[in-house]
Parts: sequence; structure tokens; C-alpha cells
Amino acid sequence: MLRRRRGPQVPDGATITAPADRAAEAWRALRDTSFARTGRDGLAVLDPPLGRRGPAAVWPLGQILAAGADLDLVGIADPGEQAALAGLLERYRGVDRTDGYGPFPGDRTRFFDDNAWVGLWFVQRHRQTGDPAALTAAAEVATFVARGQTDDGGVRWVDEATSPRNTCSTAPFAALALHLLALTGDEAWRPLGERALRFLTTTLRAPDALYFDHVDPDGSIDRAPWSYNQGTPVGAQVRWHLTTGDPASLDAAVETAGNALAFLLDDDRLWHQPPAFNAIFFRNLLQLHVVVPQPAALSAMSEYLDRAWATARDPRTGLLRDGGIGSYEGSCIDQAGFVQLFALQALGPPQWSLVT
Repeated sequence: MLRRRRGPQVPDGATITAPADRAAEAWRALRDTSFARTGRDGLAVLDPPLGRRGPAAVWPLGQILAAGADLDLVGIADPGEQAALAGLLERYRGVDRTDGYGPFPGDRTRFFDDNAWVGLWFVQRHRQTGDPAALTAAAEVATFVARGQTDDGGVRWVDEATSPRNTCSTAPFAALALHLLALTGDEAWRPLGERALRFLTTTLRAPDALYFDHVDPDGSIDRAPWSYNQGTPVGAQVRWHLTTGDPASLDAAVETAGNALAFLLDDDRLWHQPPAFNAIFFRNLLQLHVVVPQPAALSAMSEYLDRAWATARDPRTGLLRDGGIGSYEGSCIDQAGFVQLFALQALGPPQWSLVT
């Protein structure tokens, strides 16, 4: 592991108030606790809170990459470090370039939601840098995820016939397909994104405009209202509106954003959701804010982050996991979520339009 200093990493950490400085400090804590140098291949991302000695799963790695992209928007990313992290993805890739990424190197039990998140990161990377290779990679990943789309438009969670169709796989794929339509002009992506949105609306959208978690092959529905499953349909509806000009999709996004925010703020639910889920929720509401201002969302995000910095941050490690805050299995993905949010808080609508 990288060498760590003893005691509090930043003695006056509580006095750090600027979002960009908080983002940099949260990233340093992530680096110190989860990045490792190896003599064989240079860099690895580990997930020590879960007791893993090997590399982190591609799901947290994808969110760490997203955090790095957001840091780059702020102008505080280390290009060499980000390039090394991006290179780690190759260890998770299948034999064929359109064969997707496994959850761990050499593990071929592929998850479509994992791959959709990676595809969206490639899109943001292309939009920030103009890198044509990133756009090609996004299309390759989306081609794989499209294999998981069933006839009714839902996207399976895992590459198995008995898999449920989840909001966490269907909504990111819808957004990914529509981004590719806009960036490449390839009309083949339009019906894929449209079908995914239709499935979300007809099958997984509740009467209160919140979204359920998934539907099983037998038709039974898991109605859990996770925060990230409210954000991703908002982002997908915004993309559809920007693509087609359809006012109904924008109305649906606004309704879900408002109702979800009210639900999550009630009974302190937002605090107890995993920070990684909340990061996905807010980054999608920021995309909506670019089109229709969402002052309540900005206020809620600011209050959440101030509270987390004041009560959840461990001064010894810099990790934000105390104070009864929610967690995704104690994974490094939670810290990556906070890096994303602090970085995005340091930006504004011009940069939020680049976020995926």
C-alpha cells in the first residue's frame, strides 16, 4: 500500500470549507486507503473495508473513475494518476472488445449495470477531452449492454436468462444510448433508448413518480426506492428531451426529481442511503438543473455535504463514514461518491452539462 501518515491527515480538516478543497482532501483519503502500488503492474485499487486482498470490483472502480473525471472538470486531477486508473479497466475486459467488463479480472459473470456505468464514464471523458477513443469505447460497452435488453425494453441486471430487469441497468443504458445518438448521429441508438424509457415508465415507475428497484421474471416487483434509482431515470428523461424536444419527458423528470427529493428528505432517508447512490442521484438532478433550475436540489445537496463533512468524517483517515451515515457495504465506492459531489459542488451549470 502507499505510505500513510500517522494521526490526523489534516489536523484542521474541519476548517476546510471550499468544495474544491474538500474534493481534493476526500480524494487523498481515498488514495491513501484504497490505492496500492505493485511491482508487477504499477497500480491497483483495493477495497480494504470489505476485507478483499485483491482488486476492487469494477462497480466501485467505475465510480472512482467518475470521481476522477469530475476532479478533472475542477482542474485538480493528476493526469498521470487518472491515466493509470483508466488503464486498470483493461484487466476487467472480456476477450472481445464488445464482450463487456467482468466484476473482477478474469470473472466472466458480467453485470449489465456495471457496464452501463463504465459506458457513461467513457461518454463524459469524451465530452470533456474530445478523445475519440473514449467515444469508441463507450459505443463498444453500449453494444454489450444492449445484449441485455429484452423485447419490452428492460435491461437485465446480470447476463443470465433468469435475471431481473432493474432500474439501475435500464435507466443508465437509456441515457448511454441517447448520448451516443447525439454524439455519433447513429440512429440505431434511438429505438434502444426509447424502448428502455418506455419500460421504465410502464413497469418500474410508481404512481408517485418514484421508481422501483426491479421486476423479476415472474412479474413480481421489488419496490425499494433507492436514491440512485430516482436519479438515473431523471437523467435519461432529460437526455430524451434534449434529443427530441419532447416536453412530456421533461415534465416527468421534474416530477420525479421533486417527489424523490421530498421523499428522501423526509425521516432523514437521504442520510441513511449509501453515499454512492446519493452521488448518482444528485449528479442527475444537476443535469436537470441545467435545463430547469432545481434550487431545492442544490440546497439539499449542500446541506447533505456540510453535514457529512462535519459529522461523518474520520479525522484520522479522512473517510466519510461516521455519524450513522449510510454505506454501500463499507466499500471505497462511498468515498468516491463524496469526491464526485464535492467536485460537482465546486462547479456550475456550464460544467454540469458535461456530466453523465
